[in-house]
Amino acid sequence: MKIAIIIILVLIAVIVILSGIVSVTVKGNKTLKTENKQLLAKIGQLNINIDYLVNHARELAQIKKDKAILLNRIKEAQTDEEIAAIISDVVTSNNQRMQNVSEK
Repeated sequence: MKIAIIIILVLIAVIVILSGIVSVTVKGNKTLKTENKQLLAKIGQLNINIDYLVNHARELAQIKKDKAILLNRIKEAQTDEEIAAIISDVVTSNNQRMQNVSEK
Protein backbone atom coordinates (compact mmCIF):
# COMPACT_ATOMS: atom_id res chain seq x y z
CA MET A 1 0.00 0.00 0.00
CA LYS A 2 2.80 2.40 0.87
CA ILE A 3 4.48 1.67 -2.46
CA ALA A 4 1.26 2.52 -4.32
CA ILE A 5 1.00 5.85 -2.46
CA ILE A 6 4.64 6.64 -3.23
CA ILE A 7 4.12 5.80 -6.91
CA ILE A 8 0.99 8.00 -7.00
CA LEU A 9 2.88 10.88 -5.33
CA VAL A 10 5.77 10.49 -7.77
CA LEU A 11 3.36 10.47 -10.71
CA ILE A 12 1.63 13.60 -9.36
CA ALA A 13 5.03 15.29 -9.02
CA VAL A 14 5.94 14.30 -12.59
CA ILE A 15 2.58 15.65 -13.83
CA VAL A 16 3.16 18.96 -12.02
CA ILE A 17 6.68 19.26 -13.42
CA LEU A 18 5.54 18.40 -16.95
CA SER A 19 2.63 20.84 -16.79
CA GLY A 20 5.08 23.55 -15.67
CA ILE A 21 7.34 22.75 -18.62
CA VAL A 22 4.38 22.81 -21.02
CA SER A 23 3.22 26.14 -19.57
CA VAL A 24 6.67 27.72 -20.03
CA THR A 25 6.89 26.32 -23.56
CA VAL A 26 3.45 27.69 -24.49
CA LYS A 27 4.36 31.15 -23.15
CA GLY A 28 7.61 31.07 -25.10
CA ASN A 29 5.74 30.02 -28.21
CA LYS A 30 3.30 32.94 -27.84
CA THR A 31 6.24 35.33 -27.51
CA LEU A 32 7.83 33.90 -30.66
CA LYS A 33 4.57 34.24 -32.59
CA THR A 34 4.34 37.90 -31.60
CA GLU A 35 7.95 38.52 -32.63
CA ASN A 36 7.33 36.73 -35.95
CA LYS A 37 4.32 38.96 -36.69
CA GLN A 38 6.41 42.06 -35.96
CA LEU A 39 9.24 40.80 -38.17
CA LEU A 40 6.83 40.01 -41.01
CA ALA A 41 5.44 43.54 -40.80
CA LYS A 42 8.98 44.92 -40.88
CA ILE A 43 9.85 42.73 -43.88
CA GLY A 44 6.76 44.01 -45.68
CA GLN A 45 7.84 47.60 -45.09
CA LEU A 46 11.39 46.82 -46.23
CA ASN A 47 10.03 45.24 -49.43
CA ILE A 48 8.07 48.42 -50.12
CA ASN A 49 11.25 50.46 -49.58
CA ILE A 50 13.26 48.18 -51.87
CA ASP A 51 10.62 48.46 -54.60
CA TYR A 52 10.72 52.24 -54.29
CA LEU A 53 14.53 52.27 -54.54
CA VAL A 54 14.53 49.93 -57.55
CA ASN A 55 12.02 52.14 -59.35
CA HIS A 56 14.06 55.21 -58.45
CA ALA A 57 17.25 53.59 -59.80
CA ARG A 58 15.47 52.74 -63.05
CA GLU A 59 14.21 56.30 -63.38
CA LEU A 60 17.71 57.66 -62.76
CA ALA A 61 19.14 55.33 -65.39
CA GLN A 62 16.53 56.52 -67.88
CA ILE A 63 17.30 60.17 -67.03
CA LYS A 64 21.02 59.56 -67.62
CA LYS A 65 20.24 57.88 -70.93
CA ASP A 66 17.98 60.78 -71.97
CA LYS A 67 20.66 63.25 -70.91
CA ALA A 68 23.27 61.58 -73.10
CA ILE A 69 20.91 61.62 -76.08
CA LEU A 70 20.04 65.29 -75.50
CA LEU A 71 23.69 66.30 -75.18
CA ASN A 72 24.40 64.56 -78.47
CA ARG A 73 21.46 66.33 -80.13
CA ILE A 74 22.66 69.68 -78.76
CA LYS A 75 26.16 69.07 -80.16
CA GLU A 76 24.68 68.23 -83.55
CA ALA A 77 22.18 71.12 -83.58
CA GLN A 78 23.03 73.77 -86.13
CA THR A 79 20.20 76.24 -85.93
CA ASP A 80 18.36 78.09 -83.23
CA GLU A 81 15.17 76.27 -84.22
CA GLU A 82 16.80 72.90 -83.56
CA ILE A 83 18.00 74.07 -80.14
CA ALA A 84 14.51 75.44 -79.37
CA ALA A 85 13.02 72.05 -80.34
CA ILE A 86 15.48 70.28 -78.04
CA ILE A 87 14.61 72.62 -75.16
CA SER A 88 10.91 72.01 -75.83
CA ASP A 89 11.55 68.25 -75.70
CA VAL A 90 13.37 68.64 -72.37
CA VAL A 91 10.51 70.66 -70.88
CA THR A 92 7.95 68.15 -72.13
CA SER A 93 9.97 65.25 -70.74
CA ASN A 94 10.33 66.92 -67.35
CA ASN A 95 6.63 67.74 -67.22
CA GLN A 96 5.76 64.11 -67.97
CA ARG A 97 8.11 62.94 -65.23
CA MET A 98 6.54 65.32 -62.74
CA GLN A 99 3.06 64.06 -63.65
CA ASN A 100 4.23 60.48 -63.16
CA VAL A 101 5.69 61.35 -59.76
CA SER A 102 2.50 63.06 -58.61
CA GLU A 103 0.43 60.03 -59.71
CA LYS A 104 2.51 57.70 -57.56
